[in-house]
Amino acid sequence: GGARALDLFSGTGAMVFEAISRGGKTAVFVDDSKESTSLISKNLETCGIEDNATVVKKDALSAISHFSRQGEKFDMVFIDPPYVGTLLADVLNAITVAGILNPGAVIVAETSKRTPLKEAPSGLQTLVEKKYGDTLIYIFSLIKK
Repeated sequence: GGARALDLFSGTGAMVFEAISRGGKTAVFVDDSKESTSLISKNLETCGIEDNATVVKKDALSAISHFSRQGEKFDMVFIDPPYVGTLLADVLNAITVAGILNPGAVIVAETSKRTPLKEAPSGLQTLVEKKYGDTLIYIFSLIKK
């Protein structure tokens, strides 16, 4: 199979839609809002790609431990949490601990430039750190053991 993407806090799912509509990829969309998950399911059907995707209504941290228990693995993880508190750091931490990444996987995280991460999460290395207007984008990969 192709690459598997995980979209946490997916909202409309726009970021990952791009990826799977180009083919070869499957995705899991996670959001704890009923509106978001229904919208994503509808969009998947409209685009005819519902077979390539799963929509999970859970908060990000519960979803991560659920995937960990199921032994699920991902090649790309997108994280675009609300820009408050330590949520981004907590989620990054949970992902590395949960062991849900395939070797060579990348994590793309988005935050506000007003709430940057204080340091790279343990077990991850920062490949890219870029500012776009008010947005700060990080790309991480696992540190090879």
